[in-house]
Amino acid sequence: MSNDCWDVWAPEGVVWSDWAKPAPFSAPGLSLLPGPLAAEETYAPYVAKLVAYPDLCLVVDLPGPESVTVGVLAASQGYRPVPLVNTTGSPGSSAAINTGPLLGALCTGAGRLAGMQIAADARPAFLLDSERMGRGYVPSPRTYDNRWMTFPQDFPSGNFLLSRGIRRAMLIVGQGGNIADDLLHVLYGWQESGMSILYEVPGDAMAPTSVSVPRPSAFKSAVRRLFAMLGFKRNAAGGFGGMIPEPSQSRGYG
Repeated sequence: MSNDCWDVWAPEGVVWSDWAKPAPFSAPGLSLLPGPLAAEETYAPYVAKLVAYPDLCLVVDLPGPESVTVGVLAASQGYRPVPLVNTTGSPGSSAAINTGPLLGALCTGAGRLAGMQIAADARPAFLLDSERMGRGYVPSPRTYDNRWMTFPQDFPSGNFLLSRGIRRAMLIVGQGGNIADDLLHVLYGWQESGMSILYEVPGDAMAPTSVSVPRPSAFKSAVRRLFAMLGFKRNAAGGFGGMIPEPSQSRGYG
């Protein structure tokens, strides 16, 4: 694991580090880098407003590099960014998800975060990649299937968040974005615990919208998790990602 970047994103002694995902940090050669972040000028004015919500955590479901940008900007407004991306990099161009831009963003983001003083009790900003299902990817032999999904177990429980004074969660998505099915299970669980759920698209003129999250099908079902996991490749880094092998061939006789 590239410890420099990982240690910045998941520092010891910070409670939210227990939920950070190490999988992408297993890529070789990661290091702290200077430089701009993706769409930083677009998101900076929006993120500056988030300091007004002292009882709020964030769930950022934008394309990976943009989620990192919002997380780093949010750190300057009193949040602790927590990377929940749970996939590994690809060994070539045949991957479901090109993780190169995301890894670059994590390195640049680490370079920025390393110079910040973030309070030990900072509110969490959970960072996802809205492209995690590999849009348009069709599994086939000799391709790297690093699609992934998130589960309620990847997040703190609603009761834990409430015990930390966090009573609301804001989901941040891109233009035209709906709440992803896997996130419905997370948000509904928080709602059931007594948290309020807000929804916002950065750049919209409207204020954050309070939403009532519908109960997803098979909520809390172990069978759902099992069947969901069967469709993905796991790897030794603890996350998702693996090469699809050639189908085995059998010989006939006669």
